[in-house]
Amino acid sequence: MKQTSLSSFKTRYNVVLFALTAILFLGSWTSVKADNPYVITTTISYKQSLGNHYELTPFIHWTITQKNSDIVIASGDGNTLSSYIFNIPGEYSIALQNNTPNYDPNDHDEVHYPDIIEVSVSPVRITFDMNSIALSDDIIGDKDMNGSTVTITIQVDIFNNQPVVYPHPYFRSAGVRTTIEGALSNPNTVLMPGINILQYNLTGVATSGSYIMFDFLDYNGDIQCYYKPEMIP
Repeated sequence: MKQTSLSSFKTRYNVVLFALTAILFLGSWTSVKADNPYVITTTISYKQSLGNHYELTPFIHWTITQKNSDIVIASGDGNTLSSYIFNIPGEYSIALQNNTPNYDPNDHDEVHYPDIIEVSVSPVRITFDMNSIALSDDIIGDKDMNGSTVTITIQVDIFNNQPVVYPHPYFRSAGVRTTIEGALSNPNTVLMPGINILQYNLTGVATSGSYIMFDFLDYNGDIQCYYKPEMIP
């Protein structure tokens, strides 16, 4: 009969104990995770809605409260949420209740909505006027744009009508092998309510025979895209 040494026994015992502990830990972690609500977050500006980012069926009931509050601000069903306008900046929670008949939260074929949408509503709204964009020099393939500028007009709405510093002093381009970027001539540009004009210093090159886009950032960091209609010569 083969004998097992004490050290070998202790090693096997420790391995088994570790495996059991891991199984118990993972099982506990999974159950806790499953019990937690499914929360997603988003940021918009005041005087805006969530739009069509969340397609809700008529069986989804939604309730808006101020974050960490039980006071109901608004409620409704289905896609009526997409048209609700947040007129006051702040932090909001939207609870979604799924009343779909025979809904099974464990069925992977079902459409599963978040339990809560946390909405941060900022006090500044910026709209870029893409028709106002002006380049000091034409963009030509393989030409370094260093020393050239682009200007664009923006409409700024500020909740308390106080000036704010624009927090995104750059934009990037998108397209085939484009490296064009723009940096604000004044990186500490202060925005006033109403019409403002931004000027960017350009660097980088574009490729002949391609199309490019400029990705400007609004106050919240969301992209507002300018599509340059002409092909780069």
